[in-house]
Amino acid sequence: MASSSSAAMGFTGGSAFASTGAGSQPGLKRKVEALEAELRSQGESVAALKEAAASKDEKDTDVMASFRDELNAAIREVRAEFSDKLESLTAQVAQLQRQVNVAKGEANILAQQNKDTSRRLAEVGEQVQRLAVEVVGDDALEAGGDM
Repeated sequence: MASSSSAAMGFTGGSAFASTGAGSQPGLKRKVEALEAELRSQGESVAALKEAAASKDEKDTDVMASFRDELNAAIREVRAEFSDKLESLTAQVAQLQRQVNVAKGEANILAQQNKDTSRRLAEVGEQVQRLAVEVVGDDALEAGGDM
């Protein structure tokens, strides 16, 4: 059993305590040193991977910060443009309201003038009829009809 477990662990042939001769396989000390070297190499690889991951995370954070800054700048631009347009439209609405008020005032004036003119025309019509009665007489108006 000892030789099969030794073979499974990478020790094939010979004793673990065998001397290292010119034709013999490496000893336990050399295998341990080789494993240590491999572990150091893997540790360095892991450290390099961790550093690369940290660098990538930092780059990702920088990219996200850049995107966030660009988005915030775009939002500020849109808000400023919206505020400018809103201010312009508000001024236009105020101007239109003033124009509507002026037009309403003019319409009221014209309506009053129309009413006054209609009343004056009615008065003139009554005066014309009275003058016609005085000049021609009631009988002539009734016989000849309206003028």
